Amino acid sequence: MKDGKELNSTILQNPSDPDATYRFKYKGNIGYTANVVEIYDGDHNIIKDYDFKPNIYSDQKFSADTIEKLAGNSILETPVKMIVDGAYFTIDLAEKASEKGIEIIPGKLTGRKQNDSKMNYASTFEISEENLVISCANNEEPFYSDYDAEKDVCTAKFSKETCTNCSLNKDCRIQFQKKANTVRFKKDRYSRDLYRNKMQTKEFVELTNQRAGVEGLPSIFRRVYNVDSMPVRGELRSKFYFAFKVLASNVKKLFKKPIIATM
Repeated sequence: MKDGKELNSTILQNPSDPDATYRFKYKGNIGYTANVVEIYDGDHNIIKDYDFKPNIYSDQKFSADTIEKLAGNSILETPVKMIVDGAYFTIDLAEKASEKGIEIIPGKLTGRKQNDSKMNYASTFEISEENLVISCANNEEPFYSDYDAEKDVCTAKFSKETCTNCSLNKDCRIQFQKKANTVRFKKDRYSRDLYRNKMQTKEFVELTNQRAGVEGLPSIFRRVYNVDSMPVRGELRSKFYFAFKVLASNVKKLFKKPIIATM
């Protein structure tokens, strides 16, 4: 008998369903996971695409797949705003999507948030395209700036006299040291802070509010369409069965809003 630490999430969960996997996300989360993509034009919404995978397939992989389906290897002529749950978002995905004309808009960011008692790095410092710190919030320039690409770390040093006389020093994330005041942060942290700042804007809040209807889809599929107890086994059969659930959801929306059929 193997120790539990030696077992991974791909081991056989049920002899009658060898494709099912285990993922510790919530109680009883064994089997498969589905992802749906709903389009919204301001008045109408309908599920445009879906995917169905063993449940060890991550949310971020679903996000990458959606970007690929929307743009492929080309750049979209008409920019698309892709509103997602925070688990579907990473800075790397956002940058890749941006290159294809897609803006990823997370409802919230996952991970540890900085202490709000001080300004975040994006509010405190400005960096160049070369990832060098070029100024602070008080428009002072560092006498030394460097970017370590291998570690993805930005470093800058400011004179002690400049920081001592600054009205923002109590809110600044600068480290007061003996010879010079130093700031050091990861570029990824800086990019996430930029997103956090953007998420406070009125436009961003209005966009994320459009996710309200999408947030209810998992509950609808569970309560109305019983996706947690589909009478089939195996990934392929389950995926086909789920497709009929998606179709039923779309047909119901068409009857509620017949005008969408003319789009």
